[in-house]
Amino acid sequence: MAQADSSTSNAAAPLVDQVRTLVRSLFATAGQPILDGSLVRALGDCVPADTLAAPWAEERVRDVFSPERPDLLDFGCGGSHHRAFIEGFGYRWQGVDYMGGVATGVAAAVEAQPDIVFYDGLTLPFPDASFDVVFSMLSLHCVQDIGRSFSEIARVLRPGGRFIGQTASLEAMQDFTTYTFTPHGFRIAVDGAGLRLFRVWPKHDALSFLLRRLLIEFQSSEAGSLDGLLNPSGLVYECIVEAGTKAGLSIRDVNLLRVLFSAHFVFEAEKP
Repeated sequence: MAQADSSTSNAAAPLVDQVRTLVRSLFATAGQPILDGSLVRALGDCVPADTLAAPWAEERVRDVFSPERPDLLDFGCGGSHHRAFIEGFGYRWQGVDYMGGVATGVAAAVEAQPDIVFYDGLTLPFPDASFDVVFSMLSLHCVQDIGRSFSEIARVLRPGGRFIGQTASLEAMQDFTTYTFTPHGFRIAVDGAGLRLFRVWPKHDALSFLLRRLLIEFQSSEAGSLDGLLNPSGLVYECIVEAGTKAGLSIRDVNLLRVLFSAHFVFEAEKP
């Protein structure tokens, strides 16, 4: 995300201080965290049990690269913003997008990008087993049919291929949003396509993210001041970690709590 300039940050400092005070006050008298058993059963094996580290989706794309498996599909690639660094890892990049899900203000720029295939939002125009990695950065919220889209992603993946990305959870609207996913609902969609979801990590926390979105809508000059609160080491997640550790929760359970309050989460799945 773009960083606010110093004048904007200074002007909004009281707001950031208020947010910090509010969050700290919410956790000041925190009792024993309550973990729903269904959450543990549905997602407990998909969050790390040994580390609180939360990689970005781009980092996972980098880490799984193999020269023998270099073909990557950027699903919902938009303006090809990720192409340069993906190709920098050594991948052969291919972009695909559905123009009906592209924000009106950027549609012309997206359509002008070279090497992007545009499709009908349902059937991907590629043969079976064409790609080693399918990467999706905040595009799954715009799919027209969850089952069809996930099945198509599985179809174009080669056996052993990875499906990696970031998707919206507690975010109500971005561009032409059709669906947002709970982590459990996402797992159901992945499993239904014959893929195996094996890792979910927290991204932006919902409180900071939705407050920032509110500011964008009504006080855009102050929105950038909250950018520093959004990442996985931001204030809300920091407080969740502190409260969970104090209560004696395991690393797995702390990670489950962080995912529970995520506006976005990062995922990694595999085609058997």
